Amino acid sequence: MIRQETRDPCRVYFIRPVGMDGPIKIGCSNLPDKRLKAMSYWSPVPLEILATINGDEKLEQRFHAAFESDRSHGEWFAASAELLAAIEQIKAGVFDVAALPKGKRLCGNRSGNGWSEFSRFSAAINARLRALYRRGVAIPADIEAKAFRYNSGRHYPHLKPHVPADGHDVQRFLAGHGYTPLPVPNDDTQSSEAA
Repeated sequence: MIRQETRDPCRVYFIRPVGMDGPIKIGCSNLPDKRLKAMSYWSPVPLEILATINGDEKLEQRFHAAFESDRSHGEWFAASAELLAAIEQIKAGVFDVAALPKGKRLCGNRSGNGWSEFSRFSAAINARLRALYRRGVAIPADIEAKAFRYNSGRHYPHLKPHVPADGHDVQRFLAGHGYTPLPVPNDDTQSSEAA
């Protein structure tokens, strides 16, 4: 008997702090509610999902390209009138996806200087977690939150502290699923930006 796994369809989501205009995170997940819960674990303010739309990482990249001028950092965007209007159209079911520009995978930091050693490390950790998820491995919410807090805390220390122990916990989880631990980069958060 062949066992078929049912997966929720991937959705592009728009999350922001409750009671605030922004910033707004544009992301992609098969389980946006679970992602909200994981993000809420580290967030200093309550968060809410404003809207979701069926689509994968390619659609997410198209939204990122459409609102690039509003990008604050990472996947967070200022609440421009255009972005808020798009969210309202999504909620009403009338958003025209065809109007979005072609997305592109952005490499490196916004100034174009390339990826820092830590950015490559973070991307590798996140790729391993995504691969496990695609294979049907349940990623505990605390591991998702620790990966996000560890990776983000390096680049945005004003949001939350960088906790090196979180990185070790995530690596132990990955090692338990057959991955060789990655060498942790130098703790210099300036890396390529200072070069």
